[in-house]
Amino acid sequence: MNGESIVLRQDENRKAKAQQANLLSAPSSPLRRYAPLGIVLALLGIAWVTGLLDYVSLSSLIMHRDALREFVEGNLLTGLVGYVVIYALLVAISFPGASLLTIAAGFVFGGILGGGATVIGATLGAATIFQIARTSLGKTMQERTGK
Repeated sequence: MNGESIVLRQDENRKAKAQQANLLSAPSSPLRRYAPLGIVLALLGIAWVTGLLDYVSLSSLIMHRDALREFVEGNLLTGLVGYVVIYALLVAISFPGASLLTIAAGFVFGGILGGGATVIGATLGAATIFQIARTSLGKTMQERTGK
């Protein structure tokens, strides 16, 4: 085998892996492709209509800071897990007020613990919304750009 045939074979392997990745990343049925995006939009709509997003405001956090601090003192692990889950959900639905929770985490959990929990929640939320966008819109964007 010469060097050129090895390069061609490697290129063919890369193309085959890319095709497999494309097949795995986008479900074939439009309902399955767009369902996660619809769920995210529905969750954001429900949170907005029911007023749940009002609880993630600076005034709400100031009003409830003592109760939050007391809860965390008695239930540190539960408080951290709950914070990470809530933060990840807010990031996943692209709620702009999630940054207020970052500040609140510093006050409630302390800078290092709150910062670490924020990074974990933000990473989980960003990975979730990325995967939803890739699954729902990836095939369409790939067709439009030709890549």
